[in-house]
Amino acid sequence: MERNERIVCEDVGVNLELADFIDRLYPEDGDDKTRIEEMWEEFKQVAKPRLVLKIAYVDEVSDDGVTINGIFFKSGLLAENLKYSHMVFAYVGSCSAEAEEWSHKYTNDPIESYWANIMKEVTIGPLIMYLDNKIKSDYGLQKIGVMNPGSLEDWPISEQPKLFELIGGTDDIGVRLEPSFLMIPTKSVSGIYFSTDKDWINCRMCPRKVCQNRRVPFEGV
Repeated sequence: MERNERIVCEDVGVNLELADFIDRLYPEDGDDKTRIEEMWEEFKQVAKPRLVLKIAYVDEVSDDGVTINGIFFKSGLLAENLKYSHMVFAYVGSCSAEAEEWSHKYTNDPIESYWANIMKEVTIGPLIMYLDNKIKSDYGLQKIGVMNPGSLEDWPISEQPKLFELIGGTDDIGVRLEPSFLMIPTKSVSGIYFSTDKDWINCRMCPRKVCQNRRVPFEGV
């Protein structure tokens, strides 16, 4: 396997169902439902989730961080998780620049802007599921864990530029990194997957009480 293997997945085939969106809002008003359905039909035309996956290798692990393809990531927890790993999978994915641009036309209406943002968000769960399955099937892994910069205090969002450097940029999937380290489109995700013999999900150590994307309960530190 090449050290610099980089895979771009265009228009990832996620199944977007209106029910996934409606269940998040529980709209009772008939007019609202009609408007939501109209916006949903628009959204499906522009939602083209994509991601980039970079296969990288661990050079060195220390107590306070890990060096991957010559780039040092400062995180004791990441280092602990990669202590016995050789290969890792760095990624960035998003709802698509087209979906982001579409949502901007609703910024003057608070309710419709909220609906548009939730529509973009519902692409992320299926996108992550697609990525999980791809890594497991393509590389013959039974269990994988993932860490995301900014999700835990131990690996702050200020480490995000290093991840983008490791991946080799994200212009080809329409994602850009702001000076604040946030990603545009706003509904974008990034992180590093790794092989593991135990289940590892950031959520176990994240105390945030309200999070639509929580995958497992908080267990404390």
